[in-house]
Amino acid sequence: MTGALTNEMRAALRWPERRTVSEWVDQNVVLGSDSAEPGPYRTARTPYVREWQDAAAVPWVHQVTIVASTQVGKTQAALNVLGWVISQDPGPVTWVMPTREDAAEFGENKVQPMVESSPALRAQVTGERFDSKRRQIRFRRCRVLFRSARVPKELAQYPARWLFGDEAGKWPDWTQDEAAPFDLARERTRTFWNHKVYLTSTPKAPGGLISLEFERGDRRRFHVPCPHCGRFQVLSWDRVRWPAHVTSEHQMREERDAWYECERCSGRIVDQHKRAMLNRGRWCPAHVEVDQHVVDGNLAVPQDRAPHRSYHIWAGYSPWLSWWEIVAERLRSEGSPATMQNFVNSWLGEPFVERVEGPSTDLLRACVGGYERGEAPAGVRALVAFVDVQKRFLAYTVRGWGMDRESWLIENGRVDSWPALVAAVIAKAWPRGLILRGVAIDIQGGRAGEVIDFARRYPALVRVFRGVEMDSPIPFRCESIDKHPVTGAPLGLKCWHVSVEVFKDLLSQSIRTGGGGGMDSFHVFTGVDQAYLEEMTAEHKVLQRTGERERERWVKRAGHRENHYWDCEVGCRALAHLLRIDALRQDEGRKLQRPPAKPKQEPWGGRFWRRTR
Repeated sequence: MTGALTNEMRAALRWPERRTVSEWVDQNVVLGSDSAEPGPYRTARTPYVREWQDAAAVPWVHQVTIVASTQVGKTQAALNVLGWVISQDPGPVTWVMPTREDAAEFGENKVQPMVESSPALRAQVTGERFDSKRRQIRFRRCRVLFRSARVPKELAQYPARWLFGDEAGKWPDWTQDEAAPFDLARERTRTFWNHKVYLTSTPKAPGGLISLEFERGDRRRFHVPCPHCGRFQVLSWDRVRWPAHVTSEHQMREERDAWYECERCSGRIVDQHKRAMLNRGRWCPAHVEVDQHVVDGNLAVPQDRAPHRSYHIWAGYSPWLSWWEIVAERLRSEGSPATMQNFVNSWLGEPFVERVEGPSTDLLRACVGGYERGEAPAGVRALVAFVDVQKRFLAYTVRGWGMDRESWLIENGRVDSWPALVAAVIAKAWPRGLILRGVAIDIQGGRAGEVIDFARRYPALVRVFRGVEMDSPIPFRCESIDKHPVTGAPLGLKCWHVSVEVFKDLLSQSIRTGGGGGMDSFHVFTGVDQAYLEEMTAEHKVLQRTGERERERWVKRAGHRENHYWDCEVGCRALAHLLRIDALRQDEGRKLQRPPAKPKQEPWGGRFWRRTR
């Protein structure tokens, strides 16, 4: 019987070769003449897109969100996945663009040329005359629809196992007439247990669709090793350097001198290092401590089963751009909010906000030094603590206060339970016999009952805070948690509503003052952990415009996930104000001269009595 099988029959019965999506792409996708590098596609040219493509075959991943600057390969990577879907894993496909014209042009100028240039994809074409249109292509085993985010009827018309949303940052906002475009389109994938959603775009505003979806995912960033010290790190614009005398785009284009500075060894990373760095780079979720997973100089990221992977990448990773070109664009953009928005959105891949103020890492490092963790310098007169309650842990800081609002960070950390918090903060013996004057705990989140029970155990020490945004300059508003069961009169435990905007302004002002000593100085002990410095710079104050109205608000910086220590320091500032500890003043050398005492006047009756005698 075996001899009766032809070669074609054996090939049909042979188990298919196991290949990743990227391997299939490298063998079957050909870039057209309109590409910067026409010819066979090579994933190795942009190694960071490999995981984007391979995620299409990971069964537990149902959504991939890619926030990126322009021209880093995000749309081509999604297009490669579409080609793999047509050939290897077919199902109903919907590709959504901002407008109908965009959708039609994409289908005609991108998808159809890709199909024509690939033998594997040409084999899936039916050959029927009306199966290939500008906004719809029918293949042998699936169909691809190109739809507009501005037409709700098109999004709600057909089911889709595969949903691709391109340039999602330019989709229209929710108008209340229909559900938001992305929600309408995603609902059509619900009946498919193995559905996949790819969402790609450059961001626009912090509250935009692509920014919100990135935050809902696991927030992956591409870590690359330093060619000098081997430290894996995320490239950021803040570490790009160039000569101080270069202040204009014209000068930079003449000198072409810029580099990247390593965050650990301050080594100079030039363009020639980028290729090797990208080849060894790895995507890592925000919750993973990278330094714990470096083995033999390589980053071995532990496998996770997150159903929503979200990625961020900017122009600094692009193999087609040099550091000096990025700097030249930055210098060109200065002085105009419009051009600066283009640089932030299209080059940094971040939402654009007009920043007013905010602490920076350099300002914080200027506050570090002079004493060790757990020490209380001579100027400390009182201690306060604040606890930021999270689902899995409790973050805390203990800050010492002296005269003229000068303060010192004494201790900070995270614990897993309330008994551990008691041991680390309340029951701890502090240096020089100092005692805690107060402990404030944030009641927000899903552990309000635990916070209230803990506060009842220490009624003289613990206060319950709730951070709110109030347009009024009043810093506090008090509300009773306990009420009389009959009269409803307030009694017992209270909750203090704190205007966090007020105390964030005060904290930012102290950080700018620095650690030099004197009025409003802000001190941090030597050897503070990196997590503290990162979380203290997680927010900045921006200018938000709504029509003609302008408002300054504190918001999270793009790319910062955690801000627990920042919240703790804001809480310590508020508690010190509530207890009037920040009102202590240094009187030495500033004694006021009292006016001379007036002679004591006797009552009129006494003077009359002496005169008559």
